[in-house]
Amino acid sequence: MNKEMTVDELLARYAAGERDFSEIRLSYIPDRILSDVNLSGANFSKGNLGYDRLERVNLSGANLSEVDLSFTGFINCDLSGANLEESILCGERTWMEGCNCDAARAYLQTQKGH
Repeated sequence: MNKEMTVDELLARYAAGERDFSEIRLSYIPDRILSDVNLSGANFSKGNLGYDRLERVNLSGANLSEVDLSFTGFINCDLSGANLEESILCGERTWMEGCNCDAARAYLQTQKGH
């Protein structure tokens, strides 16, 4: 079961030293852009980060395994060393532009019918 969390709450908890955000579901806010933040090493496994646009976000070494990334745009993000195994992407609706994906592990799922 996913735990609902706002972006502000996520950032405050990360700043306080928390790194385990497994199974969270970020509250949906239309046209939300998350930019210029460091979330390196965070565990987002089995969560839902969909419907976001991330710009210049540091997700290096983050655990994004089994995360729903549907409708998520990544622009100039650092995903080096991130675990993206079995993450859910929705074809053209999830996209990456100018991202560093060096040594990222990925076995990606795509949802059919989207």
